[in-house]
Amino acid sequence: MRNAPRRFRRLNQRAEVAFTLIELLTVVTIIGILAAILLPSMAAVTESARSTKCMTNLRALGAGCILYAGDNAGQLPNPNWGAGSYGWLYNGRANAHLGVPFTNAAEMQKAGKSRYPSGEIWPYVGDTTVYWCPDDKPTAAQWNAREDQVSSYVMNGVVGGFGLDGGYANNTSRLALYQGDDILLWEAYDGANSPFNDGSDLPNENVIGRHRGYVNVECFDGHAESMEYTAYVAESLKTPGRLWCNPVQSSGK
Repeated sequence: MRNAPRRFRRLNQRAEVAFTLIELLTVVTIIGILAAILLPSMAAVTESARSTKCMTNLRALGAGCILYAGDNAGQLPNPNWGAGSYGWLYNGRANAHLGVPFTNAAEMQKAGKSRYPSGEIWPYVGDTTVYWCPDDKPTAAQWNAREDQVSSYVMNGVVGGFGLDGGYANNTSRLALYQGDDILLWEAYDGANSPFNDGSDLPNENVIGRHRGYVNVECFDGHAESMEYTAYVAESLKTPGRLWCNPVQSSGK
């Protein structure tokens, strides 16, 4: 059998090449569609992992507070009401200015032990990374605006009577006085007029819903929760409530 004419073979080869290019474009299009579908899901999974790590941090800090109370006749650590206070997070009396000049965001996550010289729960939670939410990545301006550059988290000022008795009121600091689901710790807001000036806040000083609109909190019984931002705000208006939970005031304030 004679070979096909050269011209016919050349046309056939061109058709094969054209068909291969169409297949390639089809595959690229399918990959693009799959990427558009999967990337948001992957981002959600990654954020979920960071939120879980944040909640693990809060559980560890809450456990540190509970262990401290167990070793101190049921008294919780001082909430660090004021930059110059001595409490759960830092010794402000020895370190009046807690911050250091900003260099880069990664350095914040690797903060040295010197920033936690004598925080009351340091003997129980001696890992600096536990004090930071993995989603807490401030800009240089936000970082320099913080007087408290020690943690992403703050304690409910109710433990110190919201400033009464020099920032540490013994009649409100006993662990046994609180309901288990009362809220002890949360993630502080880091936007304009941020309350990052010490280690504690009022419940209405705002929080940040950095986990896709959810706020992570730690309760007095040691469990952590992820609350919708709007649910947290609604709770912060309740007097008394899980946030305004002063055990010696009928209003919780």
